[in-house]
Amino acid sequence: MVNSKHFVPQYRERVFFVGSLLELECPDMNWDNIYPPEHCKPPILREFLDKDHATSDAVAECEVSAQQWEKIQKKYSDATKTARLKVEAYAPTLISSYRNPSSRSTRFVMEEADGTLRHGNPLRPRYLTPRECCHIMGFPNDFDVSPPFRRGN
Repeated sequence: MVNSKHFVPQYRERVFFVGSLLELECPDMNWDNIYPPEHCKPPILREFLDKDHATSDAVAECEVSAQQWEKIQKKYSDATKTARLKVEAYAPTLISSYRNPSSRSTRFVMEEADGTLRHGNPLRPRYLTPRECCHIMGFPNDFDVSPPFRRGN
């Protein structure tokens, strides 16, 4: 079992099956050194959040609306704790329903990289930006996160 938390700030356990043709005479796989040395600190989510959150259009677009925030607070008695991404740890596996405010698996950014709290007036929690999601999953900075197509084009 391999867990991505040693490389990126996301907890994703995966099983890999590796095979090769016998006639290729490949050397045996050595899985002993797959993880970084124990003295290396795993990355944390805070390091992957947008540093320019105050001026970023992507961050502004990801803030939940006042109506969504009201629904979230009704659903979770203490939404600022139960639906919070732990920025000093790692993100859970991002699934397709991540940006659905009523999904139990949705977690919100309630504290920016610089420690700015987002809950309360006037700031509300936000989702991770598409770029932040890419960084969390280990994609490079130049990975294209633009939509593959737009309606009406």
